[in-house]
Amino acid sequence: MDKDNARIALVTGGSKGIGLAVVKKLLRRGDCVVTCGRNDANWEEAKAAHPDLDAVDFYACDLTDRRSLRRLFGYIESRYGALDMAVNNAASGTVAASAITDMSEEQLRGPLENELWAPALCLKYELELMSRGGAIVNVSSANRFRLQPDPFNAAAGQGLESLTRSLALSYITRGVRINSVAPGATRTPRWTSRLQDGHNPQQEQAASPAPIGRFADPEEVAEAIVWLASESASYVVGHTLVVDGGLSLT
Repeated sequence: MDKDNARIALVTGGSKGIGLAVVKKLLRRGDCVVTCGRNDANWEEAKAAHPDLDAVDFYACDLTDRRSLRRLFGYIESRYGALDMAVNNAASGTVAASAITDMSEEQLRGPLENELWAPALCLKYELELMSRGGAIVNVSSANRFRLQPDPFNAAAGQGLESLTRSLALSYITRGVRINSVAPGATRTPRWTSRLQDGHNPQQEQAASPAPIGRFADPEEVAEAIVWLASESASYVVGHTLVVDGGLSLT
């Protein structure tokens, strides 16, 4: 792709897991990619493993901190002027306790701030920087089909998808498409750390809740995200694409 015609793309949470897989795919497509993460060390580790990531513009940011988030979008506006695409992927990865009475206020607030409020603020600033032809993909979770054992993450996922549909209807008249992807259990660092050997098929089959009998590769989820943001999905509006190996069928 001609660099002068490259899309300006923001991917939140791009230093590992699904976000990193999306960053690499967009980079291969020739897009100009901006990503963010809370931890500089994670990004440096990713660059050491993938030297081509030097072409990515990384910005250290805690999306749950309003001032930090505003600085991120102020930086994007001052350097690039606009956004053509955004993927709201950043998530805390926290798992709530099963009983609400056992949870502190911080534990109650955490999933909703990380999985719903932070993406909602990102949507506000992204839409301010987008014009006709823009595309946004929100990453929720297939766990929103399963109210146990994590009802707060499920509630956040349902809220984000409801927001996706509502904003998609409002902004398609301005030429901006908004969709979401709901991944199931994915072989991210958080999951592999729970397994003694993340590449042991028998152990993975026992651990995976999906009927397909394995975890998704981050690249499989990233493929769905990149497709939704591309011109190949130009007639897809307000849709949630479930990539969960059949989890939502159970």
